[in-house]
Amino acid sequence: MSSLPLYTLGLIYLLFTTLLWSLSSLLVSSTLSSFPFLLLTYISTLPFVLLLPFRSIVASRSLSLPLLLVGLKLSTLWFASNALYYLSLQTTTVTSSTVLSTTSAAMTYAYEARGRYTAGRAAA
Repeated sequence: MSSLPLYTLGLIYLLFTTLLWSLSSLLVSSTLSSFPFLLLTYISTLPFVLLLPFRSIVASRSLSLPLLLVGLKLSTLWFASNALYYLSLQTTTVTSSTVLSTTSAAMTYAYEARGRYTAGRAAA
């Protein structure tokens, strides 16, 4: 491995990811002034919807109906979350939108961790 400790390398990756997240949010925020947020959501979600079944076809040489249905459900959820995020970028600042999205992810994780802890304790 490199001469950098893994902790330092992890911090560098974290800072790089944060920088990319902030820059992409600023880019989307500036783009929203000229495009409606639903059109931008559609354009950004379309590659995800198209590439998921294509990747399955390439990997297994056939199209699986259950995978296609899962992809349809995931892409609907993906579209809804992106539309709400772009709407929040249109109506608030980038900082507020980043704080809200990060907090919601942390609360989802905490809720799931609480559920696992409670279920594990009930089983013991």
